[in-house]
Parts: sequence; structure tokens; C-alpha cells
Amino acid sequence: MNKKEKFNYVIKHTKILKAPKQRLATFGGTVVRYYLISELMDKVNKVRIREGRVVAEKPKIVVPHYLLDVFEGWDEEVREYAERAFEEYGENIKGLGYKFKNDLEKEKIVSSSIADISDKIKAEIELQGENSTVVIEGVDDNWQISLMKFIIELSMRSFPGNITELEERGFFSQTGKDKKNIRIEIEQLFADVQKNKVSIYQLGKKLRHYGLFKNYEDRFFSLFRKKT
Repeated sequence: MNKKEKFNYVIKHTKILKAPKQRLATFGGTVVRYYLISELMDKVNKVRIREGRVVAEKPKIVVPHYLLDVFEGWDEEVREYAERAFEEYGENIKGLGYKFKNDLEKEKIVSSSIADISDKIKAEIELQGENSTVVIEGVDDNWQISLMKFIIELSMRSFPGNITELEERGFFSQTGKDKKNIRIEIEQLFADVQKNKVSIYQLGKKLRHYGLFKNYEDRFFSLFRKKT
């Protein structure tokens, strides 16, 4: 099974058994507790229960070429799936940058069925009145991809509300003076690259930050040809 096949398999076999009631906060961080349950591949009626939390930073206004930095606390191989995941599922959250830290706290193996364990955990969550807890059924060997799938879906669900609140506070409005200052800054960066005062990558990062990379794409890549 190659990487793409593995990714598609895990996504297909990941189920959100109980979603948190809250969405990602707009003006602060969010902590989501998770129970991720998975059947052991080589044993019957053996279920692994992972407990942990995902800490989401306050969303930032960006254009999403930030994917390598989105997931902290995930294995390197799993981070490779982040780009593919956002390409397939995250098209609608362009404009905001979310960053997530995974903190696995404990895990254990129990003798039971997925259904029984799921019912027990969900009952405990309801009894305790936890609104920020998710229960996920995932694939044991690739459980971090299962968790990542939930995080991306939560981001997509949170995005409209986050954008609305930011727009209401005027975060996306730019005056003519703001736009002029940005153009001056970009032109200065292009000049600085020519003089080797800043790197091409710093320029690219700034263009993406302002959402202007497409506007300057041809001019930006021409710098590479001049350097080679």
C-alpha cells in the first residue's frame, strides 16, 4: 500500500462517533479533548484507547502555504499528509491559518468491542457535561491521520463563524493607505532580494502573508532564474 492508498484507507475508515459541541474560538485558543479508539489489527476484541488533547492556537489571517507548521506533535510521516488533506478537504478555509498541537496523555488496551467502548465513553462524557470532547474511531497503526481528519473537519466547521466575527471587527478591511504601504513594502523587498539583503524565501513568505503571491508570481519566480 503506497502513501496515497494508506491515506485514503485511513480517511475512509475514520468515524467521528461524538463531535464536540463547540467550534474553534476566533479570538483565543481552544482545547479539545479526544478519545481515539481503534481495534488492534492482529487481535480479536482488543481495543486501544488513546486519550489526549489538541490545543488550537488563535486563528491567524494568512494564505495557506503554512502547512508544514500546522500540525505540532504529529509524526513526520503524518505531517506529509497535511498538505494532501488540506488540498482535498480544506479548500474552504483559505484565508485563516489554524495551528494545532497534539498532546497524547495516555493509552491503554482493553478487552471489549468498539461499540461497547464507544457507548461507555460517550455516556461518561454526557454525565460529566463535557462540551469540548470528541470520540473518534480510527485506524490503530495510523491513528494520527484519523485525528488529523477530525481536526480539518473541525476547522472547516469553525471557519464561517471565525470569518464572520473577524469581518465584524474589521480585520479584513484595508484602506487605500494600507494597500499603498503594502505595495511599497513589497517593492522594497524585491529590491532587497536583488541586493542580497533578504532571501527569496522571505519575500515569498511576505507575499503569501498579504495574499498577493498570485499577483507577483511570475516576477517572483523570475528571481530564481536570475539566481541560477
